[in-house]
Amino acid sequence: MEDRLTSLPESLQLRILSTLDAKYVVQTSILSKSWFPLWKSVPILRLNSYDFENRFSKFDKFVEKALSSQREMDLDTLIYKRDKVSRAMILKKVIDYAFSHNVKHLDFWVDGVEGREWPIVLHGFVDSLISLRLQSDEDNVRCSCLGPLSRSFTNLTDLYLKLAVITEQDLFSGFPKLNKLTLVRCQLNTNSKTLKVHAKQLSELSILPYEKDIDCIELITPKLKLFEYKGFRFPKLKTCDGLPNLDSVVVAFAGCSKRYDEKRMFDDLMMFFSKVYSVKSLKVCKGIKFEVEDFDRRPSESIMRTTEYLEFISDMKGYLLRVTHCER
Repeated sequence: MEDRLTSLPESLQLRILSTLDAKYVVQTSILSKSWFPLWKSVPILRLNSYDFENRFSKFDKFVEKALSSQREMDLDTLIYKRDKVSRAMILKKVIDYAFSHNVKHLDFWVDGVEGREWPIVLHGFVDSLISLRLQSDEDNVRCSCLGPLSRSFTNLTDLYLKLAVITEQDLFSGFPKLNKLTLVRCQLNTNSKTLKVHAKQLSELSILPYEKDIDCIELITPKLKLFEYKGFRFPKLKTCDGLPNLDSVVVAFAGCSKRYDEKRMFDDLMMFFSKVYSVKSLKVCKGIKFEVEDFDRRPSESIMRTTEYLEFISDMKGYLLRVTHCER
C-alpha cells in the first residue's frame, strides 16, 4: 500500500503538525518511519494541559520529557497553556528551552505561577524574541525580569501582560523596538499611582486597568498611533509632545458612576479628551455617551477653555465622536 504521508513534502508535513498540540504531534511519530523524528522539528510547539483531562502531574511529566529530547531546528513559536497554579521549576525549563532554541514568539496562558513571579532568568541577550505574552487569569504575578535595566530583549516588538505586578517606575523603556503594548488588569506596585509608558517606537497602546489603580498615565511615545483605554475611571494624561502622530483613540467605560460622583467623572472625562484633541478618530463606548448625556449641565469655564463640544454619531460597534469647536 502506498504511503501517502511519506510522499508529502516535509515542509507540508511540518505545517500540518504545527496546527496540533504537542501531545498529538508526538503521537504521529508512529504513523510512518519518516514521521518518527518530525515532531522534533515542528516550528510551533503547543504545550496544553487541556489535552490531559486535568491530570496536571501527567502533563508536567510530558512537558519535561518533551523538552529533554534533542532538537536540531530553532523554534518559531512556543505556546504554554495550563490550568491551576503552574510550578516555577517547569516554567523555568520551558522558558530556558525556548530561549536556547531562538524562539521568536513566546506565549504563556496560566491561572497562576508558584511564588507569584515569572521565573525568567536572563543570561544574555535574547535577540530572536519578537513577541512575548505573559497571561495569568487568576493571580497577580511579578515580572522582575522586565524593566529599564533589562535590555536583553533587543528586538521585542509586541508585549502583552495580564495580571502582572508592575514594580518598576519606568518598566518599558528597556525595549528599544517595542511597537505594541497591551496591559490587562495589571497592578501598580510603585511609590505612586502613575503608570509610565516611555517607549519611543511604540505605535499601539491598550490599557485595561483595575478600578482604582491608576491616577495618571505618563506617555513618552512620540510615534503612538493607536491608544485604547477601558477602565472604571479616567486618569490624567501627561505627554511631553502632545502625541503628534496619534490617529485613533478608543475609550470605554467599564463601570457606572454614582450620582454624587458624576461631576468628578465628567470633568475627568473632559480632561482626558482634552489631551487627545488632535486625534483623527475618537471612538467611545455607549456607556460614556449615556454618562455625558445624563449629566445635565455645561462644562465649567475652566474646562471650556481646553476642550470642545462633543457630538456623538451612532454606528454598529460604538459611537464615532465628532469634535466641533466651541465659541468662548
